[in-house]
Amino acid sequence: MMYKPGQFVGDFVIEELLDQEPPLETYAATRRSDQRPVVLKALPSVLASQREHHGRFLREAEIMQRLEHPALPVLIFQAPADGDQYFVMESFGGESLQLRIAERGRLEIQEACALLDRLLEVLEFLHGEGVVVRNLGPGHLVFGDDDAGGEILRLVDFRTARVDFETQQGQPLTQLGATLGPPEYRAPELVMGGTFDKRCDLYSLGCVAYAMLCGHPPFLGRTAAEVIVKHLRETPAPLRPERPDIPAGLEAWILRLLRKSAKERFFDAAEAREALLHALQHGTLPATVGELEPPVVPAPRLAPPAQRPAPVTATAVTRPRDGGVPTWAIVATIALAGLLAVWLALR
Repeated sequence: MMYKPGQFVGDFVIEELLDQEPPLETYAATRRSDQRPVVLKALPSVLASQREHHGRFLREAEIMQRLEHPALPVLIFQAPADGDQYFVMESFGGESLQLRIAERGRLEIQEACALLDRLLEVLEFLHGEGVVVRNLGPGHLVFGDDDAGGEILRLVDFRTARVDFETQQGQPLTQLGATLGPPEYRAPELVMGGTFDKRCDLYSLGCVAYAMLCGHPPFLGRTAAEVIVKHLRETPAPLRPERPDIPAGLEAWILRLLRKSAKERFFDAAEAREALLHALQHGTLPATVGELEPPVVPAPRLAPPAQRPAPVTATAVTRPRDGGVPTWAIVATIALAGLLAVWLALR
């Protein structure tokens, strides 16, 4: 642990360690000047010299600094580059979605759908700003109070995000092989380490929706490797046999998000949000929204050329010489002349 409870870090006092998920350590803290509760994220000094980890640390702070949205945390302070590497963001004070699921087992359908609609709106905003989360799990979704006195669910972790800001297009926070969040909520294309886009967040959202309604994600295992293999090979079980009160349209919507191929999911968060509303109102997915891409039809194969008949061995045939009389005609004429001479002699 980098800091201990009661330790002063600049204008902040460490209260307790909340999370130690690499590479950052997350603490509950208090700002001494006004006793405001905050969250402090620190990069251990042993990792600060590593380019990948330091880049992820800086990029997460940059996301919070550049993007403003009610469901995203506000960056309060970032330490200078010549000292301890940490930044401070506002504290929401509520429980995580993961803790709520663990306490209740399952959420009410109406509550789950409201949360899904909210998360889709947040993803639509982030994707529009060039941010792909790649780490969308219930442990990184935290409840807090909104400005109207109600409750809001906020996304508080961007350690593994890919950012396509105009100044640094395509710069990921992770390299191939780095951890991309809990394996229970990881899209197959992230597991394989291949190309991916914003639809990987839709798959993760499908896993979150499954957990909210059934009390557990679609795939479980004794090890991370076992869970990863299931993401790649197994089809998620339907939800309604386990929870019959789930509307058929909602079940179809979740299973659509959990397609192995990104091309078979919804195109983006906006389309998924529209389809969710339609599914809840009509009980089915809309026929004109998110249609599967047409199957790849193989090029027609040309019919193989007809086999030529095997050559036939012909008996020898005497061919006439060009412009001459056939030999058999000459022989026949001589024979006929001989017979005629014999007949005349006998007369």
